[in-house]
Amino acid sequence: MASEDQTVKADHLREVLRREEEIFVQLRAALTLSKDKRIKVEEKVGTKKERAIEAFKFSKAMEDIKISFAQEAFLEGFEICLGRVAKNFLEVDLDLLIGKPSEKASPSNVKATSPIAEPTPEALGLAVEPEAARNALTSPTTELAEVENL
Repeated sequence: MASEDQTVKADHLREVLRREEEIFVQLRAALTLSKDKRIKVEEKVGTKKERAIEAFKFSKAMEDIKISFAQEAFLEGFEICLGRVAKNFLEVDLDLLIGKPSEKASPSNVKATSPIAEPTPEALGLAVEPEAARNALTSPTTELAEVENL
């Protein structure tokens, strides 16, 4: 009777072990499926996130942020530069740049000419005949002598 009892217990334990193994295999399969689903969902979320970022990059809100940042950076740089100029050139009146001019700028109080202005041919003492210049510009076969006369 003892051996029969042990055989029944062993059979019962084998059956329990077999069921546990089946459950384990099913859980492993479910876990693998959930990992695959998670990976797919993460990929979808990643692509949607990338699309949203790209859409935002070209949106009006991003343009406003860029403009605001550029303005702040420019003003900060301008203030730094203005401080350095004021420190190094004490005699220069910088009120015109700040927006609080001490006097209005007009042609009557402008004393210097722009160093960027290019002189005219007349100022250099070169006489340019209008017809010769027009022909030189429009004719593709301008002779070297005509060019030298200009």
